[in-house]
Amino acid sequence: MSLHPWSLKTVALATLLLPTMSFSLHNMVLQVMDSAPQWSDKHAALLYNACRHYFRTHSVDEHSFEDKDREQEFAQKEEEEESEDGEVPHQFPNQMQTEGPRLGEENEMALLPPSQIDPAKIEAAQKHTEVLRRGTAILLEAENPPVKPMDLVRLLLDKPPNGVKFAVFEDQAALARSYRGFEPPETNLDWGTFHDSSDAAARSDLWRLCGQSLELVNASVEDRLVTRHTVHFFTIFDFPLYLPQQFLMRDPTGCRWLLDLVGKVEALLYHRGYDERSRGKGGRAWRNTLIARQFQEWLKNQPDWAYLALLDGEARTRDPKFEEATKTFVRLRTHGGRSRAHLTLLYLQLGPAVLLDPTWDSDNVHFHRSKAFSGVLGYLSDYPNLPVENTAKTLVALGRYLGGPVVAEYLSKFLAVYPSRPAQADQARTDVL
Repeated sequence: MSLHPWSLKTVALATLLLPTMSFSLHNMVLQVMDSAPQWSDKHAALLYNACRHYFRTHSVDEHSFEDKDREQEFAQKEEEEESEDGEVPHQFPNQMQTEGPRLGEENEMALLPPSQIDPAKIEAAQKHTEVLRRGTAILLEAENPPVKPMDLVRLLLDKPPNGVKFAVFEDQAALARSYRGFEPPETNLDWGTFHDSSDAAARSDLWRLCGQSLELVNASVEDRLVTRHTVHFFTIFDFPLYLPQQFLMRDPTGCRWLLDLVGKVEALLYHRGYDERSRGKGGRAWRNTLIARQFQEWLKNQPDWAYLALLDGEARTRDPKFEEATKTFVRLRTHGGRSRAHLTLLYLQLGPAVLLDPTWDSDNVHFHRSKAFSGVLGYLSDYPNLPVENTAKTLVALGRYLGGPVVAEYLSKFLAVYPSRPAQADQARTDVL
């Protein structure tokens, strides 16, 4: 039997007021959201009438503000305790806020006839409800034991190819794994038969990339950024032009994970270095010079436009292919910049799980995400206690197992110079990478 056309709208609005409602009504709302097809018109009408009766017989605003005062008092107490321990929560100003419409406004909406309810406010209420539902489910999932090595192996084997649009269950499951954490292996036997020793040639190219990155500690900021920009750029878009095709021919899951891993590490290091330098004096002129160098390096690796890298001044700008090459570079650079910024936010919140879990790559942290993803992240940012240490150990262990000691050293030094948790920032080393 179908629901009234206004029933789910009413449920979404009522959910915003759960702190002021009775426990039974709370349960009714959750059942409607989770099992709406099983509800009849009668159930929907009962819920609608219950909401109307409640708002008419209770001073909702008064109770709401009392609850708000108690919440603020509790939050202030927590903040004082954290300050005493030296712990300062990391803030994410660019993330979507998860609060719903202001108090009082949704009460008025619930009393209005369905025809007078603003669709935009209904959509905001529904999105807020979805954020709360998903965030709560993730925190409940976090109570489960850590992800075991063989479960991680199965995850790598089942990872869909790049470009597949993120479904809700995919990023939902990945967020839950981040909060569960990963169990480090006791021995290499815990990885099963995942390793394929025939990938020696491909692994040597990976070692070259890792060694090249480790050597950048003695290079200038500009040289480091140009090199890391190239590595990240081609691990996203044109890696066959930059790396041998054998990287994908043998053991595509293991080698592809390693390639994605290096791309993410270089992206994080690039974003931090670029952000720190571009904010300084003369930042705009410095950025223009850097972009020109990056464009030059990019041209060298483009079969159709490589000859443009050999031209100077007007000879280059007058070439009929120059405009097309420039537009392509700007588009891809913008894409990469947004991906790096979102990857950084995700790493600072979720830690090394972003590097370990194959669900996340440098592309889909900005594109191909579920609609409520940013809101869920904002909701989860209030729960910062993640099992970062064991996840980091698992990351290094898998890197060593698949890539050898060079990859393990590369990852260990990255984690030392760029810890994800704010409490570790003061102890971070800046002379490693």
